[in-house]
Amino acid sequence: METKVDEILETLALSDEKRAGVSQLKNDLKYGGPDLPWQTDCFLVSWLKDELAAAGQFDAAVLAALGTDIENRMPFLKKMLSHQKEYSRFLQKASPYVFLVGDDICYGVLEDFSRKFGAAFEKMGYRVIYQDRQRIPEVYEQMYEGTSYRGIFGMQDPLLSKKLGENEYFFGKVNAPLYLFSFDHPAGFYDFIYDSPEDMVVLTLDRYYAEYVEKYFHRKAFLFPPGGEKPAHVFKDFEEFKADAFLNRKYDLSFLGSYGTDIDEHVRWIRENEPKLYPIASRFVGHMLKETNEPSEMAFRRAVDDMHMHVKNQEKNEPLSDENFSLLFNEWVPMEKSVASTFRNRIVRQVASSGIEFHIYGNDWEKIGEYPCFHVHEPLSYEKAKQVYNNSWLSLNVMTWHKAGFTERIAESQLRGSLVVTDSTEYLRENYTDGDDIIMYDLSDESIAELPNRLKALLSDKDHLMHIAYNGYQNALAHHTWDTRAEEFIKMTV
Repeated sequence: METKVDEILETLALSDEKRAGVSQLKNDLKYGGPDLPWQTDCFLVSWLKDELAAAGQFDAAVLAALGTDIENRMPFLKKMLSHQKEYSRFLQKASPYVFLVGDDICYGVLEDFSRKFGAAFEKMGYRVIYQDRQRIPEVYEQMYEGTSYRGIFGMQDPLLSKKLGENEYFFGKVNAPLYLFSFDHPAGFYDFIYDSPEDMVVLTLDRYYAEYVEKYFHRKAFLFPPGGEKPAHVFKDFEEFKADAFLNRKYDLSFLGSYGTDIDEHVRWIRENEPKLYPIASRFVGHMLKETNEPSEMAFRRAVDDMHMHVKNQEKNEPLSDENFSLLFNEWVPMEKSVASTFRNRIVRQVASSGIEFHIYGNDWEKIGEYPCFHVHEPLSYEKAKQVYNNSWLSLNVMTWHKAGFTERIAESQLRGSLVVTDSTEYLRENYTDGDDIIMYDLSDESIAELPNRLKALLSDKDHLMHIAYNGYQNALAHHTWDTRAEEFIKMTV
């Protein structure tokens, strides 16, 4: 989309950086409202003031930006020329994105997220800097202090809330919005979300997590789940998809993940080593096991209420405030993963003992026993894991207690043509249909017991299996790639 000053801008000798910034602002116009073109013109008149003056085009650019609506546009132009707050926001939009990289935790998953999300922005015409977080001290003054960026992204990175002094944040002198991705329950990141810049935005894969951040941390948060990498080759129709499946699929079922601490073991340790904590631990776990569709904070709230927990304040007992609750829950949220591990271990054992050819990539699975068709492999890097999805008819997923969320495992598996089998969430029920483009089960005894029979029925009817997988592939291709996420983000923030 062109603006009124475009013809004038073409005559200017701009630096590569400013030329790229102009291009980004023009990209934004297709996603913004009707006022964005003339507001962009007003910013450009201010930002490129020296270049326009040198070319003798400043007055002409002002007139082009104001158009015929001088009365309404002049106040905004004056704000731009005096570099008020709105100017800083546009300056951000004309600057590159920054992704903090250099962390290899989770088998490189978070690093992959940064690279793939950044690449999606680049494909849309936006500049991206991949900043090795270990090198920031040596480039800080040059790259960050007093500079502008379109956004700085950290994947569960405490650097976004790091402080240089008692009252100054590490990125406090940077004109840029900060975006923290949270892929686990944000209660576990209490230390660096609670004491973070007030305008830091948390992006999370679960709607309940976003609500938790806004209620307990008073930070803006959005449901923004990860996507998958769009494959280099897109199948043109079902027949091509089917032919590829019979050529490449060699595993009936695969799963990537390690055996985790069982909740009984966790609670037993508490009872033996911290007996005073056992009552709340047993209540917390009991509520999670009973209400398996609810987020863990609801279960913990019930446990707190059961115990009639209060805090001392000037010799008086007072109910737990939200701040007290979030501080306490931070200490207990690891039990959520133990409950999730209990279900994951149980589901894997149920399927492994059923006779289905099952390939699993992770640690410690010998603890569930040996079965003739159960094949245990070493953990894989995230990039190599995608090849397993390519080779699998069915891909098993067990959520880490994300009750209204979505994960990259689902997107990546579907984009590689594998049929995803997963416990359901609110997000999945809203965006998928069980038996049409995904297979969903719940965490009830009955559903878990029936799961092997459902999988065997699918594997015995490959044509039916492939129709469901193909529908899932199309759903993921249309809605759950990093390319789609990048476009959603631009629309959300332009």
